[in-house]
This record gives sequence, C-alpha cells and structure tokens, in this order.
Amino acid sequence: FILVAIALVYNNKGRKNGKHEINDISKEFGYSKDELKSILLNNFILIYDSINKKDLNTLKKICSSELYDSYYSQFESLDFLGRKKVIDQFNLISFSIIEVSREKKMMYVKVDASVSYYQYVIDNEGRLIRGRKDILVKKKLDLVFVKKNIDFDSINKCPHCLVNSKMNAKGECINCGK
Repeated sequence: FILVAIALVYNNKGRKNGKHEINDISKEFGYSKDELKSILLNNFILIYDSINKKDLNTLKKICSSELYDSYYSQFESLDFLGRKKVIDQFNLISFSIIEVSREKKMMYVKVDASVSYYQYVIDNEGRLIRGRKDILVKKKLDLVFVKKNIDFDSINKCPHCLVNSKMNAKGECINCGK
C-alpha cells in the first residue's frame, strides 16, 4: 500500500463523501490509525531522502506528477549550474493525521507535520553557494496523501485476516470484524 503525496497545500473542494473520524479509519479503509500513520510517515521520510539523494525514480513512484515535475525542474536547474541542494540532519518534530476522506475510488489523508533541517546549496567542489550550514530551518507542512484506484465495493479478501470473506451491512469482515 503506497500513498502518493499530491500537494503541500490541501484544498478540500469537491469532496462528496465527507470527512471520516480518525478512529473510523480501520472501518472504512482497512487500517488502524497507527498503521496508516506509520505508512504515511515512512513515505514522507522517503520523499526527503529521495530529494537529498536525487533519486528521481523513487520520487516518480511516490509523488504526484505535479510534485515530481517541480522537483525535477529544481534538479535540472541546479545540474545546469553545477550545483547540488543538500538537506542535512532532517528531524521530524511532529506528524499527525488531521482528516481522512474518500471520493469515488480515491482515499485522501490530510496530515500536519513539522520538520527541521539544515538546507544549503553547494557547487561541484563542495563550496557553499546559498544558505548556511549552521542555520536550522523549521517548517510546518500541510500534506495530502492519496491512494488511487481503490474499489471499495468489490473488496473480497479482508486486508486484516486475509480470508475471502463477505462483509456485513456496516462494511465489516464477517470473519474478524474489521
């Protein structure tokens, strides 16, 4: 299960099925709040690691095309100038799920995160071009993760007990109740 980070700013227009209580995540999407938080946190950290390593293949897999294009443009500009962006000592200060919603075959999870890191640009010889290696950058981010192409109506194998099972009227597995 890989969620795709689609934007750093969330726009809630057009949601037809409404918000879900955070504690109802397991009922609607098959994940506990802690499981979902762990998945999202790992993807979020993977994005920063991929940016730092300039791993375009990973970024393409886990980011929306708009976000990927933005990172790609930054890398191309820096490469043209013979420079490299460095993100050092990345530290996650806070990470919390704010809202979960769905629309047709997509699941949206809004997250608030606070991070700190050192960010600067160096040239090919390691000389500092922009930023400072001794100034800690702190940012608060509003993130949206999206899981696409979920066929909620035809799920026939429970993601928790892995048994081919029918669902009751509430959408819970008859075998394990999740």
